[in-house]
Amino acid sequence: MVIATRHGTHAELARRALERGKHVFVEKPLAINDEELDRLLQVASESEGRLMVGFNRRFSQLAGSAKEFFQHCQTPLSINYRVNAGQIPRNHWINDPHEGGGRIIGEVCHFIDFVHFITDSLTTRVYAESISTQNDQARNDESVFVSLRLADGSNAGIGYLATGNAALPKERIEIFGGGKSFVIDDFRLASAYENGQEKQTRLRNQDKGQKEEVHAVCSVVLEGKTAPIALEDLARTTRATFRILDSLRTGLPVEV
Repeated sequence: MVIATRHGTHAELARRALERGKHVFVEKPLAINDEELDRLLQVASESEGRLMVGFNRRFSQLAGSAKEFFQHCQTPLSINYRVNAGQIPRNHWINDPHEGGGRIIGEVCHFIDFVHFITDSLTTRVYAESISTQNDQARNDESVFVSLRLADGSNAGIGYLATGNAALPKERIEIFGGGKSFVIDDFRLASAYENGQEKQTRLRNQDKGQKEEVHAVCSVVLEGKTAPIALEDLARTTRATFRILDSLRTGLPVEV
């Protein structure tokens, strides 16, 4: 079953399908609150079906190149992920707490999953701060800086920003570790830095991983392979978005 409905229905539809032993591919997010997620994970852990979520960026060619570049790194990584998200109308359905859950739950999960993929580790703590504006056309939680601490000692910063200009490419990722650096510009261009030299890879077309993600899903369904992202990883990514909202409310770091 493929679930591409509005966010507030994802967890319930996925749970029903898994109860019937179906394989499930659900577009992000997996759930919009802890209660939904807990019920879904319980069923998923017992179901013969596999649960998969549309975190496509980890399947991109340049993400794979970045992970390979750091595969022998003996030190934790530091990752800076900047997203020029752009504004959407305040009354857009994604901002409804029940129907959409907001943009942090709905999209920042993508970038947390990417960090998990690159580091082979999971988020343990988050801290977030947003802008503070009186502008009726802007929302504070659409322009946020998030700090992540990971279990292996790595750290990451996600700048999810809605107040920029659309002419700037959407995503830029900078990865540092072991005396090396790797930069991905909008999943079109990668620059690898090592031993004082730069090596670039430029793709003919933008590749955010959707095609390879579909291949991975089909391999699960047709060949019986395991799900490409572990259930614990899916859960931690999703909970991290909930804890980001908690951090924004409290002004404090929050354990995941």
